[in-house]
Amino acid sequence: MFRRTILTSSLTLAALLAQPKTDAPKPGIATATKEARPAGLPKDATEVEPGLWKHTDASGKTWMFRRTPFGVSKYPASAADESAANDEKEAAMLKAIDAGDSVKFERKMPFGVTKWTRRKTELKGAEAIAWKKASANQTNAAPAASEQKTAQPAAKTAAAAK
Repeated sequence: MFRRTILTSSLTLAALLAQPKTDAPKPGIATATKEARPAGLPKDATEVEPGLWKHTDASGKTWMFRRTPFGVSKYPASAADESAANDEKEAAMLKAIDAGDSVKFERKMPFGVTKWTRRKTELKGAEAIAWKKASANQTNAAPAASEQKTAQPAAKTAAAAK
């Protein structure tokens, strides 16, 4: 019995090794191809950003399509407007600090301050809004500070003249 098992195993192994190897795909097996537009996406949908498309249907309603690991997700564009409003609320809680080609962010959380850094080219959503507000405040604060410095010497000379 043992000899028969060894003999059968060795013959099977020899037969497998003797078969020629082919690199061409078999005709019954489909090869995976990366397609630019996922299935289920309307043909006239326009790409807003990578993985996000916008489409207006025949009734005039605007829909957003997002690529997910499970396929394409469809939701009304009004939900996208709500996420923009949420970004505004979150941006109000962020503190943005310029760090050259990147921005440092701080946010107060229940257990302390959370800090992170993001490149200026990678800012999206609430981070982009917070950075825009912080940079606008910095440019507005710089002229105001120089005006105060010039106003102080004039006030001192007026007080000295009395």
